[in-house]
Amino acid sequence: MPIPISFIDARGRKVHRPKRAPILWRISAYTMVLNRDKILTVIPTWNTLFELPGGEAHVKESIITAAERECYEETGFRVRIHNKLPIHYGEEWFYSWPKKTFYHSTFFVFMAKLIAKRQDLSVINTKDGNEIANVQWVDPRTCTKKNTHRIVYPAIQHVTRLIKRKTP
Repeated sequence: MPIPISFIDARGRKVHRPKRAPILWRISAYTMVLNRDKILTVIPTWNTLFELPGGEAHVKESIITAAERECYEETGFRVRIHNKLPIHYGEEWFYSWPKKTFYHSTFFVFMAKLIAKRQDLSVINTKDGNEIANVQWVDPRTCTKKNTHRIVYPAIQHVTRLIKRKTP
């Protein structure tokens, strides 16, 4: 027996799926970049919530490569993932209104390190149009359920606990 599914759009609103509308699979990869106890975040143009850089993995691309690529495209920072095990993963059902598509998404969050501290501003918003409104380094302890996207909030909480442990 199928489980009842609720689809959510980018703003967190429930969206009704017509019976005949297809559901596509989507694998997504996100990066958690920590630098001096701050994390790299993006705020998209469609909401004001902190999100981690990331997005859809292409069919002929590894999840690790996708996470590194998405981070660069969204922030202008080149990163490298050294541990291929995610720090957080999950799934969600979401609706993309630009594509008018319903997705069943599996997502992974990986810890990443900056390769270079120089940011390439010229790449932001060149691949997916006007997607990113702001890129900023934030103290993860300031991220709350109200100001952080629901799928990455648990990963940010995990990093916050790690920072608290190392702070005297």
